[in-house]
Formats: sequence, structure tokens, C-alpha cells
Amino acid sequence: MRTQAIRNEAVDEMSFDVLDDLNWLAVVVATAIYFGLAGLWFAEPLFGPAWRRSIGWEKRAGERLGPGYYIGPLLTCLVAVLAVAMLSKATRSDSFAEGVVLGLVVAVGVACAVLFVTGALDPQRPSPIVWFAITGGYHLTGLVMASVLIAVW
Repeated sequence: MRTQAIRNEAVDEMSFDVLDDLNWLAVVVATAIYFGLAGLWFAEPLFGPAWRRSIGWEKRAGERLGPGYYIGPLLTCLVAVLAVAMLSKATRSDSFAEGVVLGLVVAVGVACAVLFVTGALDPQRPSPIVWFAITGGYHLTGLVMASVLIAVW
């Protein structure tokens, strides 16, 4: 009951000042986990071949991707984790369960909603629903993992 009373008090004001209060080591580790998950998720043994088919990309033998293919997603993972950390601080999410809820809210309410509109409805993709399921699943899993880590650390 006391915890609920504390939670019912005013939520921290949301501003960029909260950046000073973040656990930056947790942000870096959560970013690395979220980004690293992509290396597993989109690898050959898991969803890589199905994901590439869903967008019509045939990987040629010996094909190498440039640094932008990795740097861009790394930076977007950092931005997403920073947003989650700010929301975690503002909502006082500090337990495993609260981290899961925060991750689900951000992943489903923002990431998957945007992915659905921008990709799952794209008639130019060979398999837009497969693309959405694989890509959305990655972001759902990654954001929940990052949110839990941020909340409990």
C-alpha cells in the first residue's frame, strides 16, 4: 500500500535534465545487448534468410556490407535505449515487472506501430507481413530486454 501511495505522487517532470541522472553504464550495456541481438536475430541459423526473402534481397556469395549498415542501426539502438532510460526514470520504473511493462509499451506502442504502417502495408515488399513479424519481433524482444536492464540496474 505504501509503495502505491509513493507511486501516486507526482511523476518526475520530463526534461532533458534527466540525462544527468541516467545510469550511463546501463545505457551502454543495454545498447550493446539490443544491437547485438540483431546479429543473432538476423543471422543465417535464425531469421536472416526469411527476412531477406521478405524484402527481396538475394545475398550474393562473398557480398560484404559497408560500415553504414552497422553504424546506423547501432546509433538508432542507442537513441531508443536513451528514450527508454528517460521514460524509466520519469515513470520510476525500477523493477523487473515494470521494465517488462515499459518495454512492451515502447515496443508495441511505438516501434511496432511505426513498423506496421511503414513496412507491413508496403505492397512493394515481397512478403510484408513476414518482414513485419521478424523485424517487429526483434524490436519487441530487444526493447523489452533493454527496458528490464535499465529498470533493474
